[in-house]
Amino acid sequence: MCVGLSSIAHAQLAVGGVIAVSTHPQGSYDHILAPGFGGTSLGTVIFVDGPVKANIRAGAEVSLAKPISGSQHQRAGGGDYNEFVSEHRDTVIAGVLKVAAWTARRVEVAVVGGGGVARRETNRIGMFRPLSTRFPATPFAEQLRDTVFAATGGLDLSLARGNHFAVVALGRLHLLADRDEARGSNVKRGVSSYILRYGIGARVRF
Repeated sequence: MCVGLSSIAHAQLAVGGVIAVSTHPQGSYDHILAPGFGGTSLGTVIFVDGPVKANIRAGAEVSLAKPISGSQHQRAGGGDYNEFVSEHRDTVIAGVLKVAAWTARRVEVAVVGGGGVARRETNRIGMFRPLSTRFPATPFAEQLRDTVFAATGGLDLSLARGNHFAVVALGRLHLLADRDEARGSNVKRGVSSYILRYGIGARVRF
């Protein structure tokens, strides 16, 4: 215990990152846009923090992942519709507080909470299909870009390997202030506003 507390006392700035699994639950849909989609992709969480008190650290995180994709169709009016594949990704930047909830020798569990912003990016590529067969289908493409508030919570589990290096496993739940609704209560993307990311990596304290 003395070794662990000593390393915390002397080590100041910490930087680290993990390779993560990123999971979106299936999103909502309506009579205009369907179906909703979700998925799992490879991601990462990069963080930096410093001590505020003996058991509290403050810092910042960047959480991102590769796109998920799904096939969708959207009514365009008059019986016409768009048929396309959507690719979606979320990047979250947050300020966080980490409170050491449990320590034993070189093992520490910290509760993490904070907030920031999320950048939502959706690309759609497909075809516009008229109701009348007299008119040919034409290419369709659309981009959706939004920046919304995001709350972040989770846990860090670290195993110190010396005074400065540690193996870190973490989990993050991002709650985005985006109900995926456009004006008129129509579903905008069909992608969930909840993101779960968890993984393992390393941390270095200086």
